[in-house]
Amino acid sequence: MSPLQKIQEELVPSSEKGMPPGPPVVLGDIGRQGWHMLREDMSFPLAIIRKSALLHNALWMQRFARDQDVWLYPHGKTTMSPQIFSLQLEHGCKGITAANPIQAEICLQHGVESVFIANQVTGRQSLRRLVDLCDEYPRASFFLIVDSAHNASELASCLRGPIAAGQLALLIEIGAPGGRTGLRNADEACELARVLQELGIPASGLEAYEGIFNMADFGKATAQVEALLEQIGDCYRTMDSHELFAPGTAYLSAGGSAFYDLVAQRLRTLSDARALQVIIRSGCSISHDHGMYQRAYRDMLARGLIAPLDHLQPALEVWAQVQSQPEPGLAFANAGKRDLSYDIELPLVRWWFRPGVHSEPQAIDQSIRVTGLNDQHAYLHFEQEADLRVGDLLGFGISHPCTTFDKWKYLFLVDDDYGISGAIKTFF
Repeated sequence: MSPLQKIQEELVPSSEKGMPPGPPVVLGDIGRQGWHMLREDMSFPLAIIRKSALLHNALWMQRFARDQDVWLYPHGKTTMSPQIFSLQLEHGCKGITAANPIQAEICLQHGVESVFIANQVTGRQSLRRLVDLCDEYPRASFFLIVDSAHNASELASCLRGPIAAGQLALLIEIGAPGGRTGLRNADEACELARVLQELGIPASGLEAYEGIFNMADFGKATAQVEALLEQIGDCYRTMDSHELFAPGTAYLSAGGSAFYDLVAQRLRTLSDARALQVIIRSGCSISHDHGMYQRAYRDMLARGLIAPLDHLQPALEVWAQVQSQPEPGLAFANAGKRDLSYDIELPLVRWWFRPGVHSEPQAIDQSIRVTGLNDQHAYLHFEQEADLRVGDLLGFGISHPCTTFDKWKYLFLVDDDYGISGAIKTFF
């Protein structure tokens, strides 16, 4: 039995969030129970994923990567769900990005054969884990990033053999001044590349993360991203002219979910006589959202670098019940910081459903607003004459899906009328 099949055989107890009371249910049998969210067959709050939107987004990104001639290594930290990794790999992804060796191990345990570790691997235990993974999974390949001579020396002492064998490729990280990790200019990149050559582990390319800029002002952030991509180009051309890359294909990678159109367009233009492969790492595109990435996607359309056909679709929702209405214009739903993203902005009430009255969810546009969250409560403000009652169901759209997925061990797949068709497990 494969590890993915083992997930499907796990028992999900009724004590897990979203599950109804009763005996435990095999995860793979959840879609056979005949449960329906709108009949209140589930416990609330409930995190759901629209199955059709999930598949649509996987196909959308597959087409984008093919049309742009880039490789897609979506960041696994968004969902940390091997079931979703499998879907992404089935639809054209070359591998999965991980934040650290622990996440990389989870990927490899569940059938992923190529992992991009998008942070410097440093420290005795992390390096030991990476060595063990190379030994345990000899057919696996890894991309690693490095931005210091000290880290280069650590990698050389532990991983010289796998690097020489081509199991690991090292990419020098480039960062924006005042930003996050990474070297700041071509001179620093060349200096580190020479250190890597002397250590016998030459660099195979460059990497950056462009999602660090404040996207409250997309115009300003776009200009900063373009400057960073120009910086990568300058480093690449300088290093290439000094023959500081390892023989063979060079790799250029950047990896957020808001500017991958710019990344693909700008970095692909650097190709010359050397074989060059661009890798993008958008993780949030698989689920999309109703906030930050919805706005980022509209900005991509405005840049005109992607076709407007078949937009990405928000797949992730959290549903809760109104549990109290203590005064006019104020109510509380039974979902809070333990259930919903709030690091970028508060969730948005998108749908309203009254059991026994409505036949389908009713769309809401800002008439009910989330004004605050406690651990288990959402503060809801609305016009006093609004028809809201205890027991009503509310559907929340979220901003930044990464910090909703990590709040749920199980999320439930639904068909387009909210029938429960399955579940996924996360490994945070």
